[in-house]
Amino acid sequence: MAVLHVTNGTEAARDLKTLGQEVLTWDDVLHEGPVLPQPPAALRETRARFLADAGLASSFTETRARLAARDARLDAVDFSTKLVLWFEDDLYDQLQLVQILDRLATGEGALRRSRPLGPVQLVHLPRGPRTFLRDRLARAGSLGADDHATAARAWAAVTAPDPRAVQDASQRLTERPPANLPHLAAALHRLLEEHPATTDGLSRTERQILEALQGGPLHPRALFTAVGAREERPFFGDSTLWWRAGRLAPRLLTIGADGTYALAGDGRAVLAGEADAAALLAPLDRWVGGVHHRTTPAARYDPATRHLAA
Repeated sequence: MAVLHVTNGTEAARDLKTLGQEVLTWDDVLHEGPVLPQPPAALRETRARFLADAGLASSFTETRARLAARDARLDAVDFSTKLVLWFEDDLYDQLQLVQILDRLATGEGALRRSRPLGPVQLVHLPRGPRTFLRDRLARAGSLGADDHATAARAWAAVTAPDPRAVQDASQRLTERPPANLPHLAAALHRLLEEHPATTDGLSRTERQILEALQGGPLHPRALFTAVGAREERPFFGDSTLWWRAGRLAPRLLTIGADGTYALAGDGRAVLAGEADAAALLAPLDRWVGGVHHRTTPAARYDPATRHLAA
């Protein structure tokens, strides 16, 4: 039986290729930009346009072609192929994982299959150096129909225009944790924290960027390290973090000619509780999954209750 390994990015893929088998990377920062409840072809257009416009990909044409080739390879998986998914416990990986499982259950490949899907296994990658891959492969867990259904519900929540869909999904998964998808509830809650807060109008990532600069200016790499240290499960890449920081300039932070980031006066006021970032950055134009914060916040997250505000 053929084996296809699917993983979160090029670093893991490079290591997995030492197993001498085919590896497919699922590269997309789904915690940034619009993730809409669209058919696969339309969603590829949406994601490629966002990634290119944000400078997180080389070009729209190249990115669209890469996403199309990626989707086509997964759609071609059938009963004759064992699928092994290698993903970590963070937001970046878990969003990719539920998209993949949803696509296997409901996507174009599922509609074309005349026979059941072959074995699907999940390896929970540990954080840190990726060693002893063969040992981890031997301990891979098998996923079943219930796991695909759980992932499909989670993906529907992520792409929903109502932010309470993610909140409800995270709460259900917390109350009844799925044995094979134990990290999904925490990942969905971390996505919830990206909505503007009731306290200061900042998302958690934005707040961590400004807090990292309170001690003084930082060069890009130092800012990336400082913000990552504030995460229980670091999930963003350097380019994504710098893009997010750039969206706070020039009101909340400044970027020097040498690329150094520094806290601006308005940024200090927001952290002191004297101003609301959502108002200072208006008109807003930011997506969290399927939720569009446009002109003003579509929803606010309350850090005290860890729920969306009523």
